Amino acid sequence: MIYNKTNFRIHSLAEKESRYYLNGLHVTPNYTEVTNGHYLIRVDAPFSGKRKEVLRDLPTPNNYKPVTKESKFILPADTARELEKNIPNERSITILNNAWLVEDKEDEATFITTDMQTTKPVTFRKVDQRFPNTDSILEKIPKDAPITIGFNPDYMIKICQQYKKAGIQGVALSLYGTETAMKIQGKDVHNEQTITSLLMPMKVAIADSAWNVEEKK
Repeated sequence: MIYNKTNFRIHSLAEKESRYYLNGLHVTPNYTEVTNGHYLIRVDAPFSGKRKEVLRDLPTPNNYKPVTKESKFILPADTARELEKNIPNERSITILNNAWLVEDKEDEATFITTDMQTTKPVTFRKVDQRFPNTDSILEKIPKDAPITIGFNPDYMIKICQQYKKAGIQGVALSLYGTETAMKIQGKDVHNEQTITSLLMPMKVAIADSAWNVEEKK
């Protein structure tokens, strides 16, 4: 089981929940995810389709061998933060830009990161709870003829920050098609003000193995 910074970076979305078992990342062989009951964010594990080969070829510093069995557990958010920090930044040997599981016991496990000079093991206790069955929610999403529209996430963040600064707690999204701007509206009930935003779509081409995103001219 191997993961990169993107898999662990979502820890910031799982640190303030009253239900303690949601204050962590659900780690599975194929993805990591967080949820608070209102939103779900899932990040696929890297090297999809060739993970067995990658695990076989991983370096084994200090005789740490990658775990080949597949398991699921909840990783504490503070451990995910530490692992994200420990993963080397853009090493020329790209396999080193990851953390991989080297020990998996019933109640604890160990990840390591390495730059081939220094190896950092991180041992943690698994959160003793069951993560919500998010697959059951995803399975309810209609799969017939979905409309896929791409938007620039940086622009979405900037727009949503303005609603947040205005104290607006909810916005409505209106989609009109792949060639038309998305309308975002929020209303400040105290000042009786409405904020309306339009976000132009991006041209999105979908392949089985990758997303190829180009901004519309």
